[in-house]
Amino acid sequence: QLRYAADDVELLHELVAALLARITELGNLEWFELAQAEAAAAALLPPPAGDAWRRVPGAHLLSDPERAALQALAAWRQERAIAADIPLNHVVADAVMFDLARRRPETVQELRENRRMPSTVWRQSGDAVLAALRASERAAPPPPLPRGPRCDALRLGARIVATASGMDGDLLLTDCELDYILRGTPTSSWRRQALGIEFDKFVSGKCLIGSTGVLVSAPS
Repeated sequence: QLRYAADDVELLHELVAALLARITELGNLEWFELAQAEAAAAALLPPPAGDAWRRVPGAHLLSDPERAALQALAAWRQERAIAADIPLNHVVADAVMFDLARRRPETVQELRENRRMPSTVWRQSGDAVLAALRASERAAPPPPLPRGPRCDALRLGARIVATASGMDGDLLLTDCELDYILRGTPTSSWRRQALGIEFDKFVSGKCLIGSTGVLVSAPS
């Protein structure tokens, strides 16, 4: 175990150096530093507990009851993480949160029977998870996140643009950025800057996704 822990430190140190070199080579160091600063700020000043569900990947796919369940679970998880001074995923991982919201188990036994559920969750937090789910049944669901064909197209366009620069389109086009686009709200966030002019043209309809999977100018 000590050797394993030592390897983690030694190898991760080299990996960080290699990744930073690659990020710099691709010209993305500015975006990386802004993303790091954003992550640190979010950890130090988390969103209101009622909005914590918006950070869970896939939240835009959920139905009304599932979204209400995720909102209650995410609020509980954030409060637990702050009280214990640990990362959110150390309480319950995002993938498990999404699964809980979808399945909405009613007993600890149902938690145990779910193969995706780590034993630490139902052993240490089973009662709290079930209490949050029961509370969600009496609560109005939060408004849905953007979804539908246009959102799918925007996500795909972001992935195409980001791939060319060696970045992750889903990291750049968050649900919050989608909100801005759909509402027509101007934004100069680092994410939109990183996506660049080509993506802005795609949003305005000046570019389309071609048959080869790249953005092409729209016919005049």
